[in-house]
Amino acid sequence: MSDFSWEDKGWICCICGEGFTGYGNNPDPVIGTFDLHTGEEIRDSNGDLLQCCNACNYSEVIPARIKQLEQDLSEDPQPEDPQLQRRDAINKIYDQAERIEALNTEWIEPEQADIEANGWLVDQ
Repeated sequence: MSDFSWEDKGWICCICGEGFTGYGNNPDPVIGTFDLHTGEEIRDSNGDLLQCCNACNYSEVIPARIKQLEQDLSEDPQPEDPQLQRRDAINKIYDQAERIEALNTEWIEPEQADIEANGWLVDQ
């Protein structure tokens, strides 16, 4: 049995450059962890995935994730009108159905009577 322990693993923080031990934290979105051209994970010189220390995680990464979430929510406001919410939900279902159909997976189109009976709105 190996004596390896993640708690004892030594890392170099990819944000501040300080050494630390422990599990480490994913630095995304402060430091990208994927090569946008190849789609492969970026690794350090030891072949390990990029990690940041707890201090940078708390001071840099988490605030950046919260800011990113706030921006995403402000760019895609949810309509307050229930009919618009229902229409958006149905449109999402149809978008998913188109993706399923593109994958050659069976999709059963709802009957017009079911659509009308449930009060679903469909953009014409």
